[in-house]
Amino acid sequence: SANPSAAQSYRRPPPQTCLSRRMMFMPCLLGLSLLHLEDLSAILAMRLGPFPPLRALLVLALGFIAAPLVIAGNLAIHIATRRAYPGLKMTAFAIVTIRAEMHQMGVREDPLSKRLLCAIPWVSPAARWAAYCHLYLAPLWQWRTYPLSGSRLSQPSWRDVVSLRTMLIDDTLAASDAPQLVILGAGFDSRALMPSSKAASKWKRRFEVDFPPTQAAKRAAVEAADLDASATTFVPCDFEHESWLEKLVQAGFDKSQRAVFVWEGVTYYLEPAAVDATVALIKQCAPGSTVVFDFFTQELVEGRLIPLVASVLRRYGEPLKFGLGSEADERSAQTWANVHGLKLRECLKGGKKGARWGGVLSADVQ
Repeated sequence: SANPSAAQSYRRPPPQTCLSRRMMFMPCLLGLSLLHLEDLSAILAMRLGPFPPLRALLVLALGFIAAPLVIAGNLAIHIATRRAYPGLKMTAFAIVTIRAEMHQMGVREDPLSKRLLCAIPWVSPAARWAAYCHLYLAPLWQWRTYPLSGSRLSQPSWRDVVSLRTMLIDDTLAASDAPQLVILGAGFDSRALMPSSKAASKWKRRFEVDFPPTQAAKRAAVEAADLDASATTFVPCDFEHESWLEKLVQAGFDKSQRAVFVWEGVTYYLEPAAVDATVALIKQCAPGSTVVFDFFTQELVEGRLIPLVASVLRRYGEPLKFGLGSEADERSAQTWANVHGLKLRECLKGGKKGARWGGVLSADVQ
């Protein structure tokens, strides 16, 4: 890519000095650490079979042994990230961690996610190992059951939600033959970084559009991991003050050619008006272009389902705002598509035993 370097494309703002602003992230760090401990205990507990008392003892032992290590690792990553890229949302690490887990456990091939996670250059190797030690243990038991709470998909954990939405969007992308790929709010997504030998026949052009500090951190990690990003065009954009479509066209995007827009992990953080504005821009592109995005239901956004998720995200500074329907069904999706003048392709529910949390929707420009 002919884009400027990460250092040139992002100018770091002055560091935050408000103690209360920093302290509000502590509960979130604890929650993230406990999430990793949940992974570790679940991976090991699978070998114990139907022995609940042994599982309970194992979880308790891991709590005493591994908790300080994991919490210290996450705290170090948080501090280093806040210093290096103050605008970077910590949820970006949670998403790439889950995808790295899926790769380690043989569920979804994505070696680039692990390489990105293990190469973030502004964090010490010791801190990375402490925070993500469960990734190194996962393959030892040849674990192939994922997500963790697969039997409770009507009320899944945050990890289930992320893994399911990733796989559902993968299915939609596999069925698309659009020559251009655009990832809106890419974070540490590795799809656009796939080797050309795998993606060249499908995506002639690949674009990542993201908030400047997030993209700068991503590009620094890409460089540290020695990944080939020559086929990917990075487009920094302040979504609140700039038109992402104008920036995209300036970077080489062809509005006369069909494109598939991946909008993962974004919509529910936006006001409904912002969602409508983004869809309006997508409709300016070539007929047959596709937008695919994951969504939450109103029940989850309002905190009536999995209230811990809404609470933690609010503390992260990313409150949930946009929800689609009371349940992830085709009727709600069809109504939404009709209102926005799109042709519904598919509405994939987030789980076989219920879809109360949401799902993935894909629709075409007409």
